[in-house]
Amino acid sequence: MLNYGIIRACVLWEVKERLKLKEDSDLVIKVKTTVFNIVEELKNVEANKAIEVSSWFLIKSNYIKRLSNGSYNKIPKSIKRGDIVRVEFGINIGEELSDENRDGHFAIIWGQQGFTFLVIPLTTTIQIKNPYAINLGKIDGLPQNTDSYAKLDYMRWIDKNRIKFMFQHDSGKIEISDTEQNANIINLIKSKMKEMYIDN
Repeated sequence: MLNYGIIRACVLWEVKERLKLKEDSDLVIKVKTTVFNIVEELKNVEANKAIEVSSWFLIKSNYIKRLSNGSYNKIPKSIKRGDIVRVEFGINIGEELSDENRDGHFAIIWGQQGFTFLVIPLTTTIQIKNPYAINLGKIDGLPQNTDSYAKLDYMRWIDKNRIKFMFQHDSGKIEISDTEQNANIINLIKSKMKEMYIDN
């Protein structure tokens, strides 16, 4: 037998959860206080870093607003393992991967789970002392004509909305058209994964 009291309570709870922030003046005050506290915390931080962090808060807030309204970033179609995309990782802590002073990072797609992707960031910084880095050589389509290194130590899952469509490429991504090079890159990554995460 249906318990209409429980059903009604659940419906009311869901409606309350979907209320817009502007519809609850107490919560608006709470959010404004939090934002004010963030500014206070950043006052003694290096100016450029404080600006980067606050800009990232604004960008992330914009993401949340658009997602709440059912609006999504344009992303490349048919993303597959080995494709290279540009990812907005945001401003992060300490030695974590961060977009400070740059417009995202290139990364190789490694896996997909629904609307999230497992990506391996790329760098052109020589990684001699990093046992988790793999020299992939020069990759056509990347702006730098130098060796690229895949950084397994920074591999992570990301939401699809962190992927930035690359308008200079028709597909919005960089596809390694040379099948031999593509296979070689995937095999190098697999080999390093086995070495670092299974055999080690």
